[in-house]
Amino acid sequence: VLWMLASIAATCVLYTFVRHSFDFTSINKRQEFIRASLAVCLSTSMLALVLHGALWRDLRGLLCDQLSLLALLLIAALAHLWIYGDPLGFPLPGPHAIFLPFLQGAVIICAGMCASLLAAISMAQQWLRR
Repeated sequence: VLWMLASIAATCVLYTFVRHSFDFTSINKRQEFIRASLAVCLSTSMLALVLHGALWRDLRGLLCDQLSLLALLLIAALAHLWIYGDPLGFPLPGPHAIFLPFLQGAVIICAGMCASLLAAISMAQQWLRR
């Protein structure tokens, strides 16, 4: 759980550092936001994988943790939609809660890509052992 929270916190901190805010003002232009958010999310995801691998050296554990992170991110996205509705109605959430789904999409994409990579590596290792 601590690894997952650190991964999400690192993503938020790095995004704030790169884009200078964690709200709608960081989405000035669509292409710049997409590039920056995907670059930040992919770099923090890969760093989290490397750190997890260095600390525990367990590919199956890493894959389970990555899939758990992905599931929690998807649940959080659905919870945001359920709590605030679509389109957003009264009362409006704070600026960070309004902005969160935009960055969360990039985080889910990158977490899914990392989980797919780990699953492919795990399958290749199983195949090579036979």
